[in-house]
Amino acid sequence: MVDTYLEPTGNPKNDRQIRKELGLKRNPLRIFLKTLFTIFFVAALIVGNAVIFHNLYYRSFFVNGQSMYPTLNGNATYSNGTLIGQTYNSGSLNGATVDYGIMDTHEYTKQGIRRFDIIVTKYSETDASDKIKRVIALPGETFYFISTSPNEETNGDFYLIPEGESEGVLIPQNFGSEAILRQKDYSGENIPKIDTPKTLGEDEYYVLGDNRPHSSDSSGGYIIKYSFIEGVAIALEGTCTLVCEPGQACQAGRVRFMWPQSLRWTDA
Repeated sequence: MVDTYLEPTGNPKNDRQIRKELGLKRNPLRIFLKTLFTIFFVAALIVGNAVIFHNLYYRSFFVNGQSMYPTLNGNATYSNGTLIGQTYNSGSLNGATVDYGIMDTHEYTKQGIRRFDIIVTKYSETDASDKIKRVIALPGETFYFISTSPNEETNGDFYLIPEGESEGVLIPQNFGSEAILRQKDYSGENIPKIDTPKTLGEDEYYVLGDNRPHSSDSSGGYIIKYSFIEGVAIALEGTCTLVCEPGQACQAGRVRFMWPQSLRWTDA
């Protein structure tokens, strides 16, 4: 019978003294396995909580179209691996690999939309499909575009007229491809010009696709109201495979996650 003094007390200092007096040694393998288990348990707990928070806080989206090319779907491919490029050909999109990301649908994020943020929106209260576009002009702003000829140096330049001023201020559009931006015909009646600037209502947004010549957007008359906006695109998280059944809208199939790429606009 071991003396009471030599029985484990739960005090690490005393227990070390007990093992010393009894000539006992710690089992290195047992210590290693215990430490390894603890590390894996804590890591699993952190990852699990992060996944739960991610799925509850954000909503996913996939990019079924080339209107935001090359910012989105710049590397999209058909099922045979061929790059889709700036425009679709007549091939089927079933099995195509497209961008997959997340958006923030919370009201405080939508209320804080900044110029050049990318949003997911509908075009009317009854619109059944989401579109993804870039915000060019914000509520209450007065603005216009320069319309010369496609591919000319100043074609598509964007000017904002500050409140109380009569002269416009050039706003650089440092996103996507400048060459594609210049390709568009800006002579359309729904595109404000220097002699016919447009002032948005207090709940209206003017949006365009980065693939300007191949985008259905505000230049075609679709002025976005705040109530149409589903969310603000936060990041790309990978790609997904499209599943497209005849007569039905394409759905996201297999998702391949990658390191997130932020989509929030910064001036840097």
